[in-house]
Amino acid sequence: MLIIDGKRITEADTKWYDLLKDYDKVVTIKAAGRYRPRRFSNGSQAPVKLNIRVEMRFTIQDPNRGGTTVSVIYSPTDNVPITENGMVDPKFQPDRYKITAMVNKIRKEENPELLLALILHPRNSHNHLYELAKKKSPATPVFTIARKGVVAVEEVDKDILLVTALSYLIGEKKVSDKKIIDTYTYYALDPDLIENEDLAGMIAALKEVAKADPAKFITDITDTMHDMKAKIKDAIDSGILVVNKENRKITWGTGIEGRDPKKTILQYGTNADPIVSISEYLVNRDTNGDVRETLLKQLELVADLV
Repeated sequence: MLIIDGKRITEADTKWYDLLKDYDKVVTIKAAGRYRPRRFSNGSQAPVKLNIRVEMRFTIQDPNRGGTTVSVIYSPTDNVPITENGMVDPKFQPDRYKITAMVNKIRKEENPELLLALILHPRNSHNHLYELAKKKSPATPVFTIARKGVVAVEEVDKDILLVTALSYLIGEKKVSDKKIIDTYTYYALDPDLIENEDLAGMIAALKEVAKADPAKFITDITDTMHDMKAKIKDAIDSGILVVNKENRKITWGTGIEGRDPKKTILQYGTNADPIVSISEYLVNRDTNGDVRETLLKQLELVADLV
């Protein structure tokens, strides 16, 4: 049962059912975001298991009608409690739609009501109402249902980006081995490959990262501060730097010669990445290189002990 703005929707409601004409007979629902499979030391990986629950009673502002609120309720059964005044019980919460795999399928003819609810859902990154208005849905997406043709265009764009991304690892744009190691370290992947100096293994792992999000990978591997970010991560892991997430301060660790562990090196902003913040500080604001010099010296001492 599908109820929109208090009215049960049927095929006679062409205002809503006509939206389905923009979708294929078999519609693909993809989980949004990046989900990395669990990797094992032998190189194999476990399939990604998801447990996403999508609320099926929601409201959304229609940007095509001046932000008018649209109320949507979908229930897989007709057992929807109705109050004496003919309204759906405000306490009623239908079963949530379950997304348990990266890719899911719905046949439009078999479940048009569910599909309508999902394409209107604010958690759909290709929300139909917002795409008509050429705007992005304000809610953080957890899944995506693309209209006819949109997937094909996106896949072509992604393929082009992927070719470029891989060229930094194995092609004409190939970066130095050191850059590959620094990028691998930044992604915090299997540390055994670093210890074993397994460059081929690192490249193979980075290929998978590039395939998942080629645009982000290109940004990361071409980042001029990437080497510094890798060093900062090493410094944090080895206790040279300490990140206090509660008060958003970065200080020296204990036992650093000539440095007071109580003195703040940098206070970073709310929701800021501490590694990015201190990297930007060292590159752009540590004018006399005092902090950077101590940091690099301590990293060399740690390396000598290994």
